[in-house]
Amino acid sequence: LLGMGEIADVVKVVVNGVEIPQGQSGKNMTATGWFNLVTPGTRNGAFNLDFVDASGHPLGDPYGSMALLSVVVPNQVSSAQSLPTIDVLLMGLLLERFDASGASLGEAFTNSPPWVLLDVLRRSGWLTTEVDLVSFAAAGAYCDAQIATTDLYGNAISIPRFQCNLVIATRRSAAEVAKGIRKGSSLMLRYGQSGLLELRVENTLALQQPVLPSGSNSTATLDGGWPAYEFSDGSASYST
Repeated sequence: LLGMGEIADVVKVVVNGVEIPQGQSGKNMTATGWFNLVTPGTRNGAFNLDFVDASGHPLGDPYGSMALLSVVVPNQVSSAQSLPTIDVLLMGLLLERFDASGASLGEAFTNSPPWVLLDVLRRSGWLTTEVDLVSFAAAGAYCDAQIATTDLYGNAISIPRFQCNLVIATRRSAAEVAKGIRKGSSLMLRYGQSGLLELRVENTLALQQPVLPSGSNSTATLDGGWPAYEFSDGSASYST
């Protein structure tokens, strides 16, 4: 079982340190072993045809909304005396994304932190009508922006500013998962003036708050941005 929900694809399967190829119909692969994606986790799922009755009818459930992988390996890789260690590199869940106007872009694989966080919120009971989707799209554009860096060999490359590849292997609270995503990508949640839940990028004051916020008593910018509140506007005999 790879996960709950539909995934994009399986990239690589490694069993006890040995990479296993994907199964090919009509080819004898007993020497190398093979893996097959039984179902990527679609709503209706699919039966695992490794288990059938005498008449060839599949046994068990069709694994609806669960991504399932079937792996067969030779004894040289894993004997029947112990359970093998299986590592899977995959393109994970298909997540719904939204554009700058809040319109849906459909579901696709993405490791952009705002969309991963939104999926966690929706799985926890939040509705899209309770969330400022435009703010999530703006945060997504910031996280996806390419920045210059170097790879392990010193070559110049461009990569997204933030990415989130998340695997939840043990029971965690939604708050704990959301906190980890936020802290790893400099994101913060707050309620906006409309009462909707907003996502903001923690940044310099100039980028984070370029306009005077409603209710602020500030009369001048600070480092290119507007404070939400000041203890003194500069007219007092003391400074803060």
